[in-house]
Amino acid sequence: MVSWPDHLRAVVTRARVYELSGARASANPGSVAVLVRLEITNGTGSEITVNRARLLLWYGAERRPAEEFTDRAANFGGGFDNTIRPGGSVVGDYAFVVPRQSVTRLELEFRPRPGDAPGRFVGSAD
Repeated sequence: MVSWPDHLRAVVTRARVYELSGARASANPGSVAVLVRLEITNGTGSEITVNRARLLLWYGAERRPAEEFTDRAANFGGGFDNTIRPGGSVVGDYAFVVPRQSVTRLELEFRPRPGDAPGRFVGSAD
């Protein structure tokens, strides 16, 4: 879990591997989709609108940047676009293209709002 000074908190609740489909699979042979689910909890005293949250993902020992994508038909990606009441939480999903052999070494950087310091997560996808 990562917290910001105003008590906004984020946690990665899932990082799963899925097969790419269609043109994306053809353009990225040997790669898979990594779907990352984040939950943000508002521990502040006021409503917070989260609509420009950024999640970056790097993979492998060389820390290469992953390509983010959104596939509405498969319900992959899209991130956050919500207002969170005090004490409430929301879930957002992000999707990335990652070489299959690199899903065991992932680094994530999350900024819930412009100007926030980044929260960092390290781990693997299952």
